[in-house]
Amino acid sequence: MDLHLEKKKSLKLKIPFSKRNLILPSVNLPLSDNVLTIGFDTEFKQISEEQNFVLSYQYYAEVGSPNTEVFKHYEGILFSDNERLNLTDFVHWVLFEGIKKVKLKVLPQKIYLVCHFSVVDVSLFADFNQFKNQIDNVRRTFVSSKNGLNLFLSAKETNADEKVNIFFRDTFVLAPLNFKSLKALGDLVDFKKLEMTQDEIENMDVIRKEDPNRFIDYALRDAVICVKYLNEIRAIYSELGLGRSSNDSNDVTDTPITLTSIGVDSLLKLWSEKGIDHQTVLGIYESKERFFNKRIGKWYYAKKVALHHKRNIGEQFAVETYHGGRSETYQFGPTATGQWIDYDLCGAYTTAMASIGVPLWDQMNYTDDLKVLTDLNNLSFICCNFKFPKTIRYPSLPVRTEFGLIFPYEGRSYCGGPELLLAKRLGAEIKIELGLYLPTDQSTKPYLAFVKDCRKRRSQYRKETLNNMFWKEIGNSTYGKTAQGLRKKNVFDTRSGESTTLPSSKITNPFLASYITSLVRGVVSELLNALPKAVEVCNVTTDGFLCTLPKSKVDSITKGPLSKYFGQCAKSVTGKATVLEIKHSVKQVLGWRTRGQLTIESDGEKPMVLARGGIKPPTTERTEANKWILDQFLKRTPQTKYTVNYIRSIRSIYGDEFDATNIVLNRRLSMEYDWKRKPIPESVEMRSAKRRKHVFFNTVAWNNVDEFIECRRLWEDYRNNDEVGVIKTIEQFNDWWACYQFAVQKINLNKPTKNTTDKIFVTTLSRCFAFGQFGFTTKPKVMKATDFVGVLKQFDLPIKVHQVYNANTNKVKPLEKLPQFPPKKKYLNALKHLKKIYPTIEVEDFIDQSLK
Repeated sequence: MDLHLEKKKSLKLKIPFSKRNLILPSVNLPLSDNVLTIGFDTEFKQISEEQNFVLSYQYYAEVGSPNTEVFKHYEGILFSDNERLNLTDFVHWVLFEGIKKVKLKVLPQKIYLVCHFSVVDVSLFADFNQFKNQIDNVRRTFVSSKNGLNLFLSAKETNADEKVNIFFRDTFVLAPLNFKSLKALGDLVDFKKLEMTQDEIENMDVIRKEDPNRFIDYALRDAVICVKYLNEIRAIYSELGLGRSSNDSNDVTDTPITLTSIGVDSLLKLWSEKGIDHQTVLGIYESKERFFNKRIGKWYYAKKVALHHKRNIGEQFAVETYHGGRSETYQFGPTATGQWIDYDLCGAYTTAMASIGVPLWDQMNYTDDLKVLTDLNNLSFICCNFKFPKTIRYPSLPVRTEFGLIFPYEGRSYCGGPELLLAKRLGAEIKIELGLYLPTDQSTKPYLAFVKDCRKRRSQYRKETLNNMFWKEIGNSTYGKTAQGLRKKNVFDTRSGESTTLPSSKITNPFLASYITSLVRGVVSELLNALPKAVEVCNVTTDGFLCTLPKSKVDSITKGPLSKYFGQCAKSVTGKATVLEIKHSVKQVLGWRTRGQLTIESDGEKPMVLARGGIKPPTTERTEANKWILDQFLKRTPQTKYTVNYIRSIRSIYGDEFDATNIVLNRRLSMEYDWKRKPIPESVEMRSAKRRKHVFFNTVAWNNVDEFIECRRLWEDYRNNDEVGVIKTIEQFNDWWACYQFAVQKINLNKPTKNTTDKIFVTTLSRCFAFGQFGFTTKPKVMKATDFVGVLKQFDLPIKVHQVYNANTNKVKPLEKLPQFPPKKKYLNALKHLKKIYPTIEVEDFIDQSLK
């Protein structure tokens, strides 16, 4: 899309602090191959749910590459009272400032506009709606992933339009995983972001009015950080030889879009240098397709990546066997106090990736031979029916559900060869429904050289430095690119304004991705099952687990075939056959759901455990966040809500034409167990957490996926009942578990999980009274309905006379089975009182003896 600045127009921009108007004349400079990089930022105040009030536009600009003769840099800020600039006006202003401040003599044809979390700043251009379909959405940021945006600046003297290309970049998607904030990037480039309180940030109009110098310093520094960080990434990119060099030695290299894209480019380049054919590794080839161009009325050929015919046949099956990591919480509530150590596999995914040889696609075939399918030199993919012995603590075959992976005792699994090998060792009965194996050439391991190179480069720099974190991210993220696009994920396409499916990457391959994750799950599951029975496990998360195993005993659990294989793979990468490393060590933990754990009692200065489980605390500081989440957990009720802030979605920005405003929601606090494992009623007890009591229970695997699905759906009904919905005490657990049992035992009670156990107990006794069941008699009639109601009310049980009469209508049937209730004191007392009237009542028949 072309944006024009009419040659007769001059831009009048009001600058409140200077009390004058600035008129920009036309830019009349010769075109140059130099690159102009503009760090761009805005300050604003949100004035409604839909609109921001623009307070300033600021920039930091660099022409050419640092440390060259032509390098120039300058900065500027423009105050605004919500008078929004067009993109063309903004670029025009920056160029004119360059002419004034550093005597800019050429017009760069390529301009990079870079900011941090661009969805906010870019949408504040006045003409955003005119160019928004010419930029791209990458992880909720605006970038130019294809062609740049053509911008035309009119030359007054020649009456001609000079075209420049604008390319958007965002440092957010160029930042390592744990360094996404602009403050963190400032620390990495040794140019610290200026600090302001959250209240000051939300009221920048006050700062601008009362302390304009501080406002300017804060605003400009953000723009500078973006450029400084981008230059560091460019330098690494250039050192790797990945940018397309310009004939002009003063040009900067091409600027990458994301950090993960650098990893992919680095991998492909390394393969090329070592003579490894990427098409052979990935099972692809280049073909030509014939297309008819209607515009010019001619046929033409276009290159296209096609799949090897064997890969094409097994592609969807391999996708079915691809899953994420094993993540489960085994204990709900406060753990016992002791020594809890968080063990992680050393370089889990990179080590697994490094183990893969070159696939021999022509030899791929189907088999049900367990020896072939469990050979770790083959990449194997299996659909099987299985049944584990009940003595196994942690069954190891994954089953995908709408609520994520679970690991039941029996069922049907789509899995990989490593997991099948472990299942056989654990004594599982296996029936192969479909098996596919892909032999590999182990003499060449294409990912090994890449992983070693990343590790070597990373080791050259201190921890927490830019280069160290860069190479850590490059290594870890490359595995993710092998799996990109395998599971359907819709993203908003800014060019079409519609949803589209996330495309595959250059190295996407379900066979490789499936094997990598299967090996990691297999090793973790083997380690879990090697733990002595006396060792408690709080949770497992992808590549590590939190347990009470002393570090002196670690070697005793790494003797299984998968652990040994993983150790040898690790040795090929690092020189040491180390399987596990310690990440955290604490004295007491709170677990509540998958990826939901925190530290109750720390172990001195050692790193604390904190996995937020989807909870967004009002602070990012770990100790304070840990304290806040713990407090929320302990004092929660079914009605507890907390405030969540998030930036408006790109879809809404485009469709509703709103600014990228901050949305504030009151979200229900969700900190109950996710029921991916079955609770053990006998383990339920009250425990202390910071001198406050809370229920605790341990778990076992479900028998099958149907049990889990039924429990999870029943829980959704139960938790939506405002009278219940949380489990903080033994009584609350017993109430839920009793309601669950009523439902699964198909006792003919109306929606048991939508009622309290008190109501169900009353309903049960009313039917027994009306139909003369389970110790009650109707002939002869012993009690009147009103007397029966009086007895129950005496023990604080909610009932009305009409409920007793309704229990004996044509619509109500006698109980086919007597439900069992928690041993509440009022239930026992009511039953004992009724037994005096009906001696044939057996109190024990009404009580679940497994509940405390």
